[in-house]
Amino acid sequence: MRERRATEDAFRAVLDRLAALVPAEAVDWCDAELAHAPADPVLLGLRSLAEYFAQRYEAAAGSAAQARASAAAAPACVASAGDGARPDPLSRMLALAVSGLARSGTVTAADAGVGVGADHLAIACAERGSLDEIAPGIRAVVAHVLTEAALACGRLELAESIVERSDALPESLLPSGDSGSPYLGMMRVTRVRLLAFRGRIAEAVALGEKAAAEAEGPAMRLLAEATLCLAQGNAAERGTVRGLAEKVTRTVGSPDDRVSSGCYLLVAYGLVATADLDAAAHFVLAAGGAGAAEGPGELAGLPVIDRALGFELLVASALAADDVEAAAAWQEQARSIAPDPIARSIVDRLDSRVALARGNAGDALGFAESAIAGAQAEGRMVEAAEGEIVRARAQVALRQRGAAQAGLEALAASARPDGYRAAERSAARELRGIGRRLRPRAGSGWEGLSPREQTVALLLVEGFDNAGIAEQLHVSPHTARAHVSRVLAAFGVASRTAAAARLIGLLAVDTVAPAAPLTPRQRDVARHVALGERNDQIAAELGISVKAVEKHMADIRRRWQVSSRVSIARFAAALGPDVAGPQAAGAESAGPDVAE
Repeated sequence: MRERRATEDAFRAVLDRLAALVPAEAVDWCDAELAHAPADPVLLGLRSLAEYFAQRYEAAAGSAAQARASAAAAPACVASAGDGARPDPLSRMLALAVSGLARSGTVTAADAGVGVGADHLAIACAERGSLDEIAPGIRAVVAHVLTEAALACGRLELAESIVERSDALPESLLPSGDSGSPYLGMMRVTRVRLLAFRGRIAEAVALGEKAAAEAEGPAMRLLAEATLCLAQGNAAERGTVRGLAEKVTRTVGSPDDRVSSGCYLLVAYGLVATADLDAAAHFVLAAGGAGAAEGPGELAGLPVIDRALGFELLVASALAADDVEAAAAWQEQARSIAPDPIARSIVDRLDSRVALARGNAGDALGFAESAIAGAQAEGRMVEAAEGEIVRARAQVALRQRGAAQAGLEALAASARPDGYRAAERSAARELRGIGRRLRPRAGSGWEGLSPREQTVALLLVEGFDNAGIAEQLHVSPHTARAHVSRVLAAFGVASRTAAAARLIGLLAVDTVAPAAPLTPRQRDVARHVALGERNDQIAAELGISVKAVEKHMADIRRRWQVSSRVSIARFAAALGPDVAGPQAAGAESAGPDVAE
């Protein structure tokens, strides 16, 4: 087992170089140290981490395998009485973490699971209790590498479970003298990315802004801002995304390692969320050329999941330009990673796009359904949302408009609470293509209505029924019903009277007071009608029967010469405290009503 001081020094030496965006120097440092201790499992694990950041994925996998073997053969750690001896927790957990990370960079065909051989991430999670035996600062780093590995493998449910069981990020990390903890910035943005890809956009934006404000050094600040670009794109902040994209371009130039290419990818994902496909394609191709001998078109310099997402983005960009042949060419490039479980659901979605463009709507629907199921199984909610959009397009092509509308409305409703406005806007855009609109957000009120729907709301206050609204607007009764339904949704109410009650409070309604006075009990009933309450609610409030409420309602209609509940609410609200109306000589002013 290594001495704690030597271990901290080794971690600090590697992490500082990674945070400075010089991973090749971190690899060289590890090689120099391994020349004196070739079987040191910690150094081997750190070298694998550095090789991954240098985009040397095969080398990273080799070093990770060596780290696992050395951890198993290293002097055992004596456990509590009766447990016997077992591997040093740090050596084993680091080896498993970097093995999972290296896995994300290499294509692996498998029938199930995450690849051929042992599932190192699952093993690490099963043994995560061992993390408690590692010194706090180093424990935070190992937990971060595990989280990053799960995220890079597209296993977001697993990544979230690791974060939930980990300590809060420390204020400083392995400090030494005057040096800060720049690698903390990388740890923070991993959590931002996880929130964003899980679809928890409002949380991602908040944490991303904090990460950008607290980042140490220009490199980590750049990474934090690129990550914020991803979050802001999914929050539909197009202007912010464009500004951040320009800043990344000016600062990075040409990406040449995992972090700088990652910045370009994060910007691309932010741009595509705002439907800026051409700019997003440029960033993907630039990122894909970093460290790739085959050229940018292969995207070979990227981990599997980013290659898959990159190819899908390029397909979408080509199809937006009506270039089906170019889309098919990118689809063919994706064939090499299609068997990999990390990429499978993304390639299914890509295939759905191309199939639909070629007129094979049935195949497109099948691919989309498979893509959604695969993304949801791993908690990849942004990808699942994109699958919903692709599925809706296939359903429309198959004349399944009702199913498409229901799915898009459900997508928008689920996206709203998390601030996922990009998904909501995408759903609205697809609905407009079939002559439909999203229901207004519950509680959005007057501002959530279109000009035509605002007119309907005013007619509703005037007491018009659906037939009357249809006649006034020269539309069909079916269209009038749809407009009324949207008004009710905007005000978060179930009835026309309740909607009118909300509107009366917001709008200046010029109303001539009725001449006939009301009894005290009728006045109470009218006041509750103006609040939008149902008969059973009024009965409960006043301690009378529903039948008595109905009798009072009939008497109010007769006295005020109105025919609708909405008109009663309108007059009652206009009269305010004087809802009883002018007192006529001999009018009833006290005592119980016979109807009670």
